[in-house]
Amino acid sequence: MGQLSSLVHLSLIASGIENGFKYQSLFVNDSWLVIHNSPSPLAFNSCACSVYPECATAYVGFECILGNNCTAGTTVWTVPGLILACTHYESMFSSDLRCFYDQVCFNTILSNYNVDMPDRLPLPASTLNIPVLNKSAPSRFSTTDSLDALFQQLAVEEWEIKGDFNGYYQACAPASCTYTSVQRLNIIDLVTTVVGLIGGLFVSLRLLARFAIEIIIVAKPCWQKPRDDIEHRERNRSTSMITLLK
Repeated sequence: MGQLSSLVHLSLIASGIENGFKYQSLFVNDSWLVIHNSPSPLAFNSCACSVYPECATAYVGFECILGNNCTAGTTVWTVPGLILACTHYESMFSSDLRCFYDQVCFNTILSNYNVDMPDRLPLPASTLNIPVLNKSAPSRFSTTDSLDALFQQLAVEEWEIKGDFNGYYQACAPASCTYTSVQRLNIIDLVTTVVGLIGGLFVSLRLLARFAIEIIIVAKPCWQKPRDDIEHRERNRSTSMITLLK
């Protein structure tokens, strides 16, 4: 939480950049340089803030206006990971925390702040003495991930799910509970399933055959009677013809 609090304090730097606030000095390479940072422009190259509020430019840089160790108008130092955008919101969420992993970079930001601001809005001693973030600590996030990416993931490294079914049952008091268990069939279950399927098929065929036979037995007299009548008439006709011939 200390690093996050310092981030909130140091976000004043981005506010100063947008509002045109000028810092008088910066401690770089063991020497003080008289520098200033330029106010935020209304456009970045061909991207206008009035049209696209998400316009952004390269990292924030501090320019030299007077000093023995720098040339006026040149960039003295560029803050790694700090993006200059149209608004405070876009500037913060487009930036990353790589400078907060580097002790030299972090100390430079603190020295820049403390040159002009201590009398008006001093940083607490705890902020000035906090360590940088541990770059070697295992994390699923990169040091160059933007704050927007971190907030999208709630800056959570890993979600731990702990089920409390007893507590849930007591709190909800359901009338009944059902559950589904998903698992692969073993050889015994497979054999049992196949045997049951074959047995069921045999029983079904036996019942179907018996039903078919009963239908044939019932329907056979209906089929047989017309045929017997035809044969009887044919025999009578043949007998009549034989009698006439005699």
